[in-house]
Amino acid sequence: MFLKSAVFLALLTPFMAFSQIGVEMPASPPPETSGPTLEQTVDWIIKKLNAVPHPTSLAKADQTYPPHKVRATGEGCRVRISFSYANAYKTFEFSRSFNYKDLNPKAIKVVDYEFDGNQMVSIYAETLGDKRVIEHIDDSRIFMSWQLEIANMLIDVEYGESLKNAIIHAQKLCAQKASADKPPKAKDLF
Repeated sequence: MFLKSAVFLALLTPFMAFSQIGVEMPASPPPETSGPTLEQTVDWIIKKLNAVPHPTSLAKADQTYPPHKVRATGEGCRVRISFSYANAYKTFEFSRSFNYKDLNPKAIKVVDYEFDGNQMVSIYAETLGDKRVIEHIDDSRIFMSWQLEIANMLIDVEYGESLKNAIIHAQKLCAQKASADKPPKAKDLF
């Protein structure tokens, strides 16, 4: 019993000291807002994706084809990543459109591999709760998916990891923005 009273008294002492001198206890520090802003982060991601070199051929062959191209556009939390590449028969174009807040930050991965004699990196991501909110547009077909792949980038793993970290930071900022933009729920009496 004495031990419980001593512990209780030790926990209560700082509060009693502040109340006796008429000073409020200091509030906990505000949450740390470190790192770049949402606008800076999204601009950085777009510039880095637009600067990524891609291979000039799709498979081992004597012919070379026009280079793969990736272009990212977006504003705020929405982004559209467009890809194009060609083979001997056709030029392919497709895009992925999504909101950063929908990505699962724990499921964003960087994978490195060798392709056609080149060291390559891909970034894979999944959505929170596997929701189908990533818009895939392929040859005028549109469908929704829960997976995102940014593939065949001629970059090193460090470059890929920095892109991954920026995407995770954008996800965090967009999730915070989305929760701050929600109107408060009306409180029920019961």
